[in-house]
Amino acid sequence: VQAPPPEAVVEVENPADYAEARIVAYSMVLDGRPRDEVAQHLAEELGLTDSDALLDDLYARAAR
Repeated sequence: VQAPPPEAVVEVENPADYAEARIVAYSMVLDGRPRDEVAQHLAEELGLTDSDALLDDLYARAAR
């Protein structure tokens, strides 16, 4: 059994915006949406263009 990965550490200008992006992304991940679709949504709708670390964390959590 592997230990859960540490939460992604991402520097952001507005933590509230990042929190919103995290909630939206996790909901999409749990709904089974493909990673590319989630990344595109985050970029287009929430302005989060570098979502790799966030998505790595969320997909790892969802896989447990």
